[in-house]
Amino acid sequence: MRLVHPRDIPSVARIIHIARRLISRWGMATLSKVVAEVRKVESYRCDRKLVASALPCLGDFHWLEQSAGWFWLSDTIEATPGINPVEVLTQAESSVVPILSEHGGTIGVSEFRSVCLGMGMNRRTFYACLTHSPIISEYARGVFGLIRLGKKPSCRVPATETAS
Repeated sequence: MRLVHPRDIPSVARIIHIARRLISRWGMATLSKVVAEVRKVESYRCDRKLVASALPCLGDFHWLEQSAGWFWLSDTIEATPGINPVEVLTQAESSVVPILSEHGGTIGVSEFRSVCLGMGMNRRTFYACLTHSPIISEYARGVFGLIRLGKKPSCRVPATETAS
C-alpha cells in the first residue's frame, strides 16, 4: 500500500516508530497519543487523520476500538536458532500434537481424553497436559487445540461438551 503526503508533515517512518514504541510499552495505544508524541519531536503539523492513514498500512495493525482510536500492533517473535520440539516438549505433549493435528487442530475433551487414554496415557498426565501445557489452548468450552499464531482454528465440536 502506498501513502502519499506533503513534505511539511512528519515522516511516516517517525509515526510508525512512535506507535511501535507506545505499543511495546503499554500493549496498545490511541491515535491521539501517537499524534501527541509525534508533535513533541516534529516541528511539522501532525493530525489524527494522518496517523489514521499511515498506521493501517502496516500488516500488523489491528483496531481494538476504532471509534475511540484504540489500536495495537501484533509482533511475531521468532527464535533464532529455531526451537527443536524434541528438546522442549514433554513426552505427553509430543504424543498429543499428532492427535490434535489429525483432528483438524481442535478436539472435544471427551474424545481427546478417550484417544489419549486409549494410547496408554494415564488420566493424571492427560489433565496435567491439558491444563498446563503451553502448546494447548481451550478455544471453546470443552474444545481444546494447539496454540496457533494469528487466528483461532474453527471448532468442530459443539460448545456444550464440558471437561469432566
